[in-house]
Amino acid sequence: MDLTGTKFIFSDAIRATVDPQTCSIMDAFEGQQTSLKSAIDQQTGHFSLSQAEDIRETHNNFVRAILASTGTKYVSLSLSLVESVNKYDFISYALAARSIIEIVATFRYFVRQKIGPVVHEIASSQHYTAAQVKRLIEQENVYLRGTRFDWVSFFDGGFRPLNERYAEWLTEKKKNKNAKKWTPGRLPPIEQINVTTCLEKWAEAEPGVGTVYDLFCDLVHPNIGSVMSTMVHVGGELRFRVRDPSSVGLTLFQKSFAAFHVLTSRELTELIAMLLHLILPIEAAPDKSR
Repeated sequence: MDLTGTKFIFSDAIRATVDPQTCSIMDAFEGQQTSLKSAIDQQTGHFSLSQAEDIRETHNNFVRAILASTGTKYVSLSLSLVESVNKYDFISYALAARSIIEIVATFRYFVRQKIGPVVHEIASSQHYTAAQVKRLIEQENVYLRGTRFDWVSFFDGGFRPLNERYAEWLTEKKKNKNAKKWTPGRLPPIEQINVTTCLEKWAEAEPGVGTVYDLFCDLVHPNIGSVMSTMVHVGGELRFRVRDPSSVGLTLFQKSFAAFHVLTSRELTELIAMLLHLILPIEAAPDKSR
């Protein structure tokens, strides 16, 4: 990720219109993005395409790629968020914030639900086996390569075969709600976990995540939320304007930003710390008896 010279700074005009608590949260947000971007840029290797002989090297390679790719997506969307707010574009602000929540939710599900049980086994026995490392790699591969879209069909034939399959899938779905969009007879892609599942699992532990996510969904969908995002009071009537400093969206930003940042940044920080501890030393040999 090359964002040389990029600064994650909210404008003075925005800062002058929000309360001191929101300004403080904005400071924390700016600092986090700058630090995370720097950490990613300083990481010497992100993902090696060379085949590793030691499965621990393969695992470590996946961990580095997961940290770098997740961090890069988070930082890129955060930059879009800041730019949107500075332009008084609060629909785009909500789009970026919602996407960030989805990224953290999926990352959380991977770390806590998928590799968490294996990590617990390793911690309990205070040693790891080759079989356990392979189980970690399987889940890491799903996180990195998992998808809800048939990329193979898209690159092979463009939209036409996908459109034809979509029509077939709609018919099949009426008979079987679990029908897949993948073309029958072809090797299906590695299927990524549904983001709704990830969000609901996070919300079980932190209900506020579900509330904030629902808010951002309403702000970007054709609902009253997106209407308010572009709404301006002028005398005794309402007007709808693009990127207007008087937009009600500015009030919605001030009411939502603190909760959004506290929830996502706290969880992301914990998850990164947990994953960093998964880097395995290569010196000692793993237990191959299992």
